[in-house]
Amino acid sequence: MIENLNFILKVIESDIFLSYSYYTVIFIIVSRFVRNKKKYKLDDVFTIFLIHSGVFFIGIIITKSILLFAISDLPNRTEEINNMFGKYWLGYWMIPLIHLLLTQLLRLYKIKRYIVPRLILVLLLAFTWERYSGFLAYESIKHWESFDPDYKSSVLDKFTAFYIFKHISLRIIIYGVLAYAYYVIFNLIKKTFYNIT
Repeated sequence: MIENLNFILKVIESDIFLSYSYYTVIFIIVSRFVRNKKKYKLDDVFTIFLIHSGVFFIGIIITKSILLFAISDLPNRTEEINNMFGKYWLGYWMIPLIHLLLTQLLRLYKIKRYIVPRLILVLLLAFTWERYSGFLAYESIKHWESFDPDYKSSVLDKFTAFYIFKHISLRIIIYGVLAYAYYVIFNLIKKTFYNIT
């Protein structure tokens, strides 16, 4: 059960938060050239999905914490309580609370519609320690290649312009499909609920 929750958290963090960051950068570039008002309706669908995903993300983390507490033995419970509420509680809760805050800030019109605050927000949303450490590892590999010409890394072979374009495009497409499916299901539930009452 805990492994499934960890998987869901990774999917939300990488396939939703990061994909929304890619989408926002492309949306801002495209919106400079396209003056159609329908683009904002699509942007609203994508943004609402991200806002609700932020709430779902923190809910999964709280559920995972409760489950870890419930199924573990006494020493592990004590350790979990110390992690959550002890001296270093900020390290445990910092990333989830930052993700929740950043996703909920998109409810504000001035952040959602203006370029600079939105770019700052999505850059902060895309940044996690794992991505930063991955970037440092990539830079380290490039550093060693400069000293040893015979050193060839398969990691660097993957990072071509086509690979990056394919990666970003695929993430945005997957995010778009998820956001649209969520939008359709959410509207069906809302119509059904309002028809009942």
